[in-house]
Amino acid sequence: MNRELFNVCNEVRAKQIGLYKTIDGSCKEVTLAIAFLAAKKNITVCICSGTYDGKDHYWIRHENTIYDATVSQFGVPEEVLVVHESEAKKFSEGPFVVVHGKVVGQLLSMGTEKNITNQCRLRLDTKSFAVIAHY
Repeated sequence: MNRELFNVCNEVRAKQIGLYKTIDGSCKEVTLAIAFLAAKKNITVCICSGTYDGKDHYWIRHENTIYDATVSQFGVPEEVLVVHESEAKKFSEGPFVVVHGKVVGQLLSMGTEKNITNQCRLRLDTKSFAVIAHY
């Protein structure tokens, strides 16, 4: 397990609950936030879409390990589930997007961090991933 990524997952989960009082139904947004913060720390992750126990879901994958900060909405007791892919029987992965830490770091070093972090919209569906900055 990558402890730094685990801490990012906990941080984003806590912020989501602090703002909206729940984690339920926010797997896409939480997963995007985790990917962005992980990339800022130069951790490359995959944003995965698929199903958990037959229900549509999003999660993070890093080095053959799943990090899921919203799985508790399905009755799982862990706040952040960390499980090796080979043991993740209820996950069924579909399309995924790689978020490369070094590339995001280069974009941020170009003076766009304020626009990306404060004024962006993130969009993820099963076919595309786009960050649109508003100036």
